[in-house]
Order: sequence, then C-alpha cells, then structure tokens
Amino acid sequence: IPFADFMKLANRLSEPQRCIPLFNIGHCGSTLLHQVFNFSGAAQCISEPKFSFDLPTYRDKAEPSMLAALSAACLKFLKLLPGYDPSQPLVLKHFSQACRIIETLVSASPNATNLFLYRDAVSYANSRYGFVQRRGLVADFTPENKLQRWHTASVGKPEAYLEGIIDINATELRFDEFIAVAWALFMQDYARAKASGIKLHPFRYNELVADRSKQMVAIFKVCGLPADQLAAALVGFDKPSHEGTSSDRSKPARKLPADSGERITRILANPKLALDPNLIL
Repeated sequence: IPFADFMKLANRLSEPQRCIPLFNIGHCGSTLLHQVFNFSGAAQCISEPKFSFDLPTYRDKAEPSMLAALSAACLKFLKLLPGYDPSQPLVLKHFSQACRIIETLVSASPNATNLFLYRDAVSYANSRYGFVQRRGLVADFTPENKLQRWHTASVGKPEAYLEGIIDINATELRFDEFIAVAWALFMQDYARAKASGIKLHPFRYNELVADRSKQMVAIFKVCGLPADQLAAALVGFDKPSHEGTSSDRSKPARKLPADSGERITRILANPKLALDPNLIL
C-alpha cells in the first residue's frame, strides 16, 4: 500500500511499551544473543524485521522526515506479529544495515534502551569470509563484481569513499581489505550516533563468549531485566544459534590468509579511518 496509507494505519497503533533495540555490526553474536534473550523468559526478541534492512538500504530514496515517519510506523506494527506479548520487554535485533540510520530509528522510540554489539576487526572479517562460503556465494572480489560487492558490504556507501584507502580498480581486490573498511564504517556509525547525544550501550562479542555470565549480568542490568532469570538465559548459549540454516557453522569454510591481520591493521591505520582493529568502545 502507499506510504501515506501505511502511516494512517500506524496511527491507530501505539509503540511497544518497553523496547530494547539491538544494533549490531553483523557476524558478532547478535543471533546468539537473540536466542539467549528468548531462552531467558525475561524478554522476547524479534530478529531482523525486514524494515530494518530496507529503510537503511534505500535511505537516499526518502526525505529524512519520511524516513523517520516510516521508522515509527514500522515499530508500531511489530505489536501485530503472532506471539507478541505486551507484558514483556521487546528486544529488537536489527539487521546490521540499520547502523546506517541509528539516529532515525532511535527517534522512533526515544525512551528505548539501545544496545550495540560488535567485535574486533580481524575475527569479524574471518566470520564474514566463512559466511559467504557457507552460503555458497563467491567469496572473492573481482573486477566484475567489485561494485556490487562493495555496495553490499558498505550498505550503499559511494565507491568514492575508498579513494586514498583502497584502489577499487586494482587487478587484485582482496576480501579482507574491503571488509576492514566495512568494519570501520560501523565504528563510524557508533561514533556519529554517540556524538549526536544518543546513549548506546556497547558490548563486544569477544568478551561475551569469553565470560558469558559476567557479560549477561551487565546486559540484564542495563536492560532492567530480572536477575533471577539469568540462569535460563545462559542455557541459550548451549545451542548453536545458526543450526539448520544455510549458514550453519558445521559447514566447513576456509579461513582468511595468515597475513590478513596485517593487511586489515594497515588499512585501518589509514588517516581516513585511524582505527585500532581491537578497538574497545
């Protein structure tokens, strides 16, 4: 239906009373954390509603006011999903693409508790490399697919952004170099949102898997969830979160070359990015 009619329908709905958006860079345990929340019984988590992919992907097709209005309307419609329980906080696990419009999405629910999940750059690149292999996709960047792959990795960032960082016209284009820039863009999304006054609570996948109990205590505290349901939440770590999907991690996948870490570090040291691959927010 037309946007105007969609928003008229949304005016008949109210937004979820307690919303906890889970912004994330992808390949950082967000699907695992989605599972953990649902195991806990302390909150319900919806994973990747399509509007959090489409709105940022086509953000240049709408005026900022329209984008904000659509974000608010989409949030209200989540209450109509089967199984929605108004008595529980709603954790909304966004697509990673949503990081491009954090400010817009937060404006739709200004009283929400906003989480931000991320990981170090090298393990992030390796995770994305394994993902494309398990999905049966072409992992390498080639002169033929370079623009499409860059726009996918960067969520529509103009290729001119790469000037002075990577030569997009080079004969050999490395997956790890492009993904290093993609990781940097997410760090910039976080920094931009924080500079605009948005309070994001960052948690890093590295620590989440190294000490799940400590990190979940901190996450529950930030979200205002009852501590007596932590034990149930921790059970969620015991089940592979991608089991049975096309990206099931039981499928074999190659690691990036041994020198990828050096290349990623070099790319991120570029003055245009100036980031530590092991950045802790």
